[in-house]
Amino acid sequence: MIKHQKNSITGRLIVVSNRLPIIITKKDGKPHIVPGSGGLITAMAPLLKKHKGIWIGWIGTHDFSEEEIAKALHEFEKEAGFKLVSISLTKEEIADYYEGFANEIIWPLFHDLHALCNFKPSYWKGYQSVNIKFAEKIKSIAKNLDFIWIHDYHLMLVGKYLKQNYFNYKLSFFLHIPFAPIDIFLKIPWRFEILRALLDFDSLGFQTQRDMRNFIYNAKALLKDAIFRGSGNKTLCLTDSTVTKVGVYPISIDFDEFEEKAKSPEVEKEVQSIRQSLPGRKLVFSVDRLDYTKGIPYRLEAIANFLKSFPEFHRKVNFIQVIVPSRTDIQGYIDLKEKIDKAVSQINSEYTSPGWIPIHYMFHSLTPVQLLGFYRASDVALVTPIKDGMNLVCKEYAAANIEEKGALVLSEFAGAACQLKEAFLINPYDVEGTSRSIYEALTLSEEKRHFRMKKLRQKIRKENIYFWLNSILESSGEHPISGVPDEYIPEECQKFNE
Repeated sequence: MIKHQKNSITGRLIVVSNRLPIIITKKDGKPHIVPGSGGLITAMAPLLKKHKGIWIGWIGTHDFSEEEIAKALHEFEKEAGFKLVSISLTKEEIADYYEGFANEIIWPLFHDLHALCNFKPSYWKGYQSVNIKFAEKIKSIAKNLDFIWIHDYHLMLVGKYLKQNYFNYKLSFFLHIPFAPIDIFLKIPWRFEILRALLDFDSLGFQTQRDMRNFIYNAKALLKDAIFRGSGNKTLCLTDSTVTKVGVYPISIDFDEFEEKAKSPEVEKEVQSIRQSLPGRKLVFSVDRLDYTKGIPYRLEAIANFLKSFPEFHRKVNFIQVIVPSRTDIQGYIDLKEKIDKAVSQINSEYTSPGWIPIHYMFHSLTPVQLLGFYRASDVALVTPIKDGMNLVCKEYAAANIEEKGALVLSEFAGAACQLKEAFLINPYDVEGTSRSIYEALTLSEEKRHFRMKKLRQKIRKENIYFWLNSILESSGEHPISGVPDEYIPEECQKFNE
């Protein structure tokens, strides 16, 4: 039974992120806007519509004038039911703030890859400048009782600049990536400024207990006035000038939507097509964005080890590796792709026999139907990042696994590993151990396979994207969203129900 609340968010919901939740393309020389994809956008859209919400972010392109974009945004807003506010960024600002500080410092640093960092002073200046620009835009729009929710590592300084300008509305921040342990965090020259700025938010949300512990340890070690009280999601950090609530909120997916789409006739047809093209084969599926945090080279080493160690699986298994192009103009990503291409080629050249190629490798995006088809058709999903804030691929795979016959091999360094104990948890650096886990997943009895997948699906169904949203809203002192079944609402939020 669905219970509706008299109220949820008191004022408007203002979501702030680096990018707006849209994709802009050129059609007949004019900007054409379609909704972006992803669980966060899917979950936020009805909430924003209900509360006359606003989403603030960069439009993601320099191809059109502000006037052209404004007209296209207005047309999109009428259909979406919420307002989009664009931030204009120059090419220089994108180079220093986004490509520089965000992706050459914070991204590798927070993923334990500090050797890849480029601590260029101009990056820090650009990051500060753009965060000020976001803060000014928020201040010009916000009204009393608005719930202002700022997302991710691109905007860690926004709370600081708002509070400096006597902005007294509540500010919530959620970090979608891991938070670095102190021995790595210490390497950033602006570590004190970043910690102080984060504590200017009224509430901070992290993906895992590990990330929250890392933040707390950094704050205790580096800020002399930081005192922590409470535990779990009732933890408070007090300094001489701030009080910040700190908590853990693992992001998730819309389980029911994935499950329903996986049952569709289009996906069923795709599943049959995949299975018919590889008859009698076990399928091991991986899909990743091209990124060095995804552990793809180590995974390929593990596949090579598997083929060497378990020759009885030759001609009986196919590994399907899909890589979605990302930042293909950056040299580090070009080098990574070349390394992957070479490894796949070497493995296939060594083990291919007539009628059988062990690794089917695709370097392009999949349509939603194709992705769900592979999720359903695969016997094993291989998800092996060397570090991930959460990783939603593994949750999508389980939600789409409606026959409950699949098995999940998951890196223990993915944030989702804390929740998904029924997966085969592996250390991606241990290529022999990963290879053995692939073998165990492929040879698991049908009964045990069903038991594990059923447990995974139950966990993800319960702690879905709406559970995540409600947890954060309640922790921030807001009512949970309405129109959600009770089982998706954390117990502490139930008090708001009629």
